[in-house]
Amino acid sequence: MKRSRDLLLVGCAVLALGGCGTVAGKPIPAALPTTATTTSAVVEASNLADREKAVRATFDDYKRAALAKDGEGAAGRVSWSTAGYYGRAIPLALTAHAGELRAAGPTFTMIAYALRAEFDAERLHTITSHSVVEVAVEKELTGIYDLAAIELTDVGLDGDRATAQFLFRGEPGGLTLHFVVEGVTWRFDLMSLIVQADGIVEAQARERNQSLDEYVDTVIGGLYGVDRLPGLKRPLES
Repeated sequence: MKRSRDLLLVGCAVLALGGCGTVAGKPIPAALPTTATTTSAVVEASNLADREKAVRATFDDYKRAALAKDGEGAAGRVSWSTAGYYGRAIPLALTAHAGELRAAGPTFTMIAYALRAEFDAERLHTITSHSVVEVAVEKELTGIYDLAAIELTDVGLDGDRATAQFLFRGEPGGLTLHFVVEGVTWRFDLMSLIVQADGIVEAQARERNQSLDEYVDTVIGGLYGVDRLPGLKRPLES
């Protein structure tokens, strides 16, 4: 269904904004935890039934952590490619001017602005991609309300990769979720959804009769205040 597909992708676009935030009173970890947040998704057997169970457990672990605003738990369930997506926005936040951001696309532009709003240059030089995911979850910038409406149905296995179909608010989601084994653990790979975020942002801008620049300003101004927009458009380092 187009409506459910768009709602899910909007949630993923919001996750793209998840490269921002600080957690009061709690230091942001410098690296991804080296141990899995739960044992349920560890790949312990080669038979299909156990592997399918592990894939479902991975999604359930991620969903449970995100809904509970458990940043460490959620970050421990996403793939390195997913986390790496956010990491690519860090140098943009540090040095990119308007033209470079525009070329990178509206999603990366919003991530960069959000990073500038939440971190100074010194902190951005030390933060990791997975730490950004942690903060995103704890700041409720992950579309978790849409996530709560997703229930997996069929799971397909292909070596160290898996796909899953799902229902979104009781209707077929119309997209495929992807999972991958990293080390000995199944992880949720959001990239197949995230890469479509720019298209969703562009559609939302058209619906509002706004240019992409105007739409980005609306989103970021709503998060941080329109008075901060001029400063957020300047790179943190020259």
